[in-house]
Amino acid sequence: MSEENKEFVRKFLSAMDAQDWDAFGEMMSPDHKFNSPLGPPVGRDGHVGVDKDFFKAFDAQHHILDMVAEGDKVAVRGKTTMVHRGEFQDIPPTGKRLELPWLDIMRIEDGKNAEEWLSMDLMGFMQKLKA
Repeated sequence: MSEENKEFVRKFLSAMDAQDWDAFGEMMSPDHKFNSPLGPPVGRDGHVGVDKDFFKAFDAQHHILDMVAEGDKVAVRGKTTMVHRGEFQDIPPTGKRLELPWLDIMRIEDGKNAEEWLSMDLMGFMQKLKA
């Protein structure tokens, strides 16, 4: 099961990078919960909305650096490389190339992302963006 869950995470991130929002949303359970430093937890539609907004502002690509799976959870250490092409948090496009490291844990249930915990240095990222 662990290897299947790791493959699921790879496909989930690929759907996001491809901006295939229908497939991305379908990979989440109806009662999905997304926990992140971006705000209070959101459900499936909120999670899709957060990522759509992100991709409106950035040409981005997610990279998996390490992945560990046990039981129904997959932990990923990764980074996102991006170019700032659109407005983000009231900051007009800068054209800056940025890298954002992150840690993510997904709980996979019945072949879907049931719950996710994302951690990243959002304050440091915003400082780089504004600098």
